Amino acid sequence: MKRRNFLRDLSLFVFALIFGYTLKREEENILLKRIDSTMVRGKSGNSVAVEIKNLEGDLEKTITMLKDDDKVKKITPLNFRVKGNANFFNKGDGKWYSDSTYTTLANDDTSGIIEFLNYHKKSNPYEPIIFPRRNYLITNSIVIPQECRNIDFNYSSFQYMGENNTYCITGGAITKGILKKDIIGGYVYADWRNLFILCNPSGKRKGNGVDFTRLRDSNLTNITVNNANIAIKMDETWASSLNRCKAFYCNIGISTGRSCNGTNISKANIESCKIGIQIGNSESNNNKWGINGLTINNATLVQKCDTAIELYYIKQASVVNSYFEANNRVIDIPLMTPNDTIHNFIFDSNMIDIAEKKECFLRLKDNSRKVSMSITKNTFAGYKPINTFFHRDPAVLGSIGKMDVTGNWFSDNMTFNDIFPETWKMGALRTDIMYNPTINEDDWDVYQSVKISCLGNSTFELTGAIKRKSGSISNVLIKKMPYYFTSETLKFNYLIPQTIDGKKGSRKTVRLEVRNLQDIRLYTEDNENLSPINLNGIRWSTRSK
Repeated sequence: MKRRNFLRDLSLFVFALIFGYTLKREEENILLKRIDSTMVRGKSGNSVAVEIKNLEGDLEKTITMLKDDDKVKKITPLNFRVKGNANFFNKGDGKWYSDSTYTTLANDDTSGIIEFLNYHKKSNPYEPIIFPRRNYLITNSIVIPQECRNIDFNYSSFQYMGENNTYCITGGAITKGILKKDIIGGYVYADWRNLFILCNPSGKRKGNGVDFTRLRDSNLTNITVNNANIAIKMDETWASSLNRCKAFYCNIGISTGRSCNGTNISKANIESCKIGIQIGNSESNNNKWGINGLTINNATLVQKCDTAIELYYIKQASVVNSYFEANNRVIDIPLMTPNDTIHNFIFDSNMIDIAEKKECFLRLKDNSRKVSMSITKNTFAGYKPINTFFHRDPAVLGSIGKMDVTGNWFSDNMTFNDIFPETWKMGALRTDIMYNPTINEDDWDVYQSVKISCLGNSTFELTGAIKRKSGSISNVLIKKMPYYFTSETLKFNYLIPQTIDGKKGSRKTVRLEVRNLQDIRLYTEDNENLSPINLNGIRWSTRSK
């Protein structure tokens, strides 16, 4: 009996809950009473019925918005005659096909993608765009509008077959390779990511990859470009970032152009290019804008390039914590006008792995420019280059401004002569690599190893000790010094004491002369004195220009 009553009460409770009744017990009976929703008030003061209606209205609006948003998201390039079927390239006819048998030509997706971007620009501006992962055939430059600046290409491939010197994707500041005047074109907060661009696979290297000109406070992430003339081009790109971008088999991997200020290139991978990274503007002489605050860092890898880094007009740029392997040369300073300068270039804490039969670390092709750079705390491993690490082209004297070469590690006991060429005059060089001069051992004995230090500011210092050989009458101590250790116009004299019989003995004065004939001479008071002569601390200066 009790069980039957319990089931009855439970059934009534469920019925009342669903259909809006209350339960009231009178003695043994249970009464059902309907709730008047117009009399019961909610928290806002409205009746429950009114609040339910309001909730139903809000729910209907939300459902409509979700449907509209879902409709926009479902609109992809594939809705605009885009197929993304450029899967196979036929080297025979130079065309893309959808199938491996080269039967069906790939669809040209250029105009459809442009229509898709224009649709998105009007219907859903500034919202993220995600491309379906496909292989798209592109035959002309695609200008990405500001309203479509946030694009995830979803690891798609753009097979670019456009005209020479045009860019596959661009922000619009360059038209057919020509930069628009003043500050026209470009915008802020661009975020382009996850795209592979393959320029004409025939090997002509005529088309370009990405034009990032005048895109400021913007990001380019995980973009890979193959077989281009220029993989990624920047110009007047301020406060932006290139992260995990890659360039393979291009003429130029990354070109910063002019005024690439406050920009960072990190974790890039550049391989088998003629020039890995071109810093500064190579297209105009006397470029007064220069580069300010460019940093290349965080394990950027440049390998198997003819030139890893080419330098033009720079006010301040840094390359740190990166890796350079098997490049013919790492740094190249090409011919420019006397007005172009490198004010402050820092190359610090990098790994340089030199492969067999490579040219050099730094090549100087110009003796007109003012150059100031720091090559510090780097590790040089691998083989000795064909030329010296710092090399000049023939007929270039190699006059260079301030250079700091300190704290570096060279493998295989590299000597000063392996690192610096003898005909390169670097009076302003400061280095902790010491030069071992050629001592006239016919007339002098080396008492302590004699070395010459480059202190910078055209100042040099001797260390060590020597003594005259018995019967010697010559005053030539060091001969055939490097050209840049001597003054072209001056002689330098230094008076030093000569100790006889240790501390208790008498002293005589020796005159040391640094001559412009690339030698150092010692004049003693007499030729009979064979006591040691301490050379430590002897300094001289050369002509700074």
